[in-house]
Amino acid sequence: MKTYKERKPLNDKNVFLDRLVNANPNAFKEALTMFTENTREIIMEAIEEHGWLNNRVSQRITQERMKMAKKMLARGDSPEEVSDVTELSIEDVIKIANQMQKLPFGV
Repeated sequence: MKTYKERKPLNDKNVFLDRLVNANPNAFKEALTMFTENTREIIMEAIEEHGWLNNRVSQRITQERMKMAKKMLARGDSPEEVSDVTELSIEDVIKIANQMQKLPFGV
């Protein structure tokens, strides 16, 4: 990487590394397990600084809330209760309920 840095500007390096990782994802994952705790900490700090996990975490939380909303609606809880417990908007809960055909269309 040092030699590459000397030959190419920094922003060209990410294309090289990106192609290398995408060509060998399993090898990259295995290599990650071989890093020291200090190196893993540096990687995690970079991930946090760039917010790379924020969207993924938000999506998982939303999926879990939607799953919970479906269960609550299936057992007969009101959309208002479901919205309160899951922190989903009432509009989103009604959409879920309509998809489940638990409420009349347009309610």
